[in-house]
Amino acid sequence: MFDQINNYYFWFSQPAAAFSPEDKFLLIKFASTFGVGLILWIISTQVKDSVIRKLLMRFVRLSLTIGASGLFWVGLRFENTPIFSLRYWAGLILLIGLVWLLFIFKYLIWQFRKDRTEMRREQLKNKYLPNKK
Repeated sequence: MFDQINNYYFWFSQPAAAFSPEDKFLLIKFASTFGVGLILWIISTQVKDSVIRKLLMRFVRLSLTIGASGLFWVGLRFENTPIFSLRYWAGLILLIGLVWLLFIFKYLIWQFRKDRTEMRREQLKNKYLPNKK
């Protein structure tokens, strides 16, 4: 199924009008990414911790953007639009998603703990301050 991925013509030639198994796989991939984004968005509305909500919203934005743009590409592919139905657009969308995911992991590794401890410190400080009525 995926033996053509390393082929130049797979990415840059005009594909046939009928969906190939690779195109169907990309359709499922983009639809499931969009669905995961919706589920994470629903979960993020229930989370009370603002730092975890911020992290979840980063994943939500990634999933919804990559899923929606991928589904848009699948629509163009279905309509067999001459330039935009080429498969390198799907590869470009996936590459952008991978780079975006690396930036989220960079935040998760280096900044998340600092934000979390700062939020806990602020909560502890505000715990002993009088409430405004």
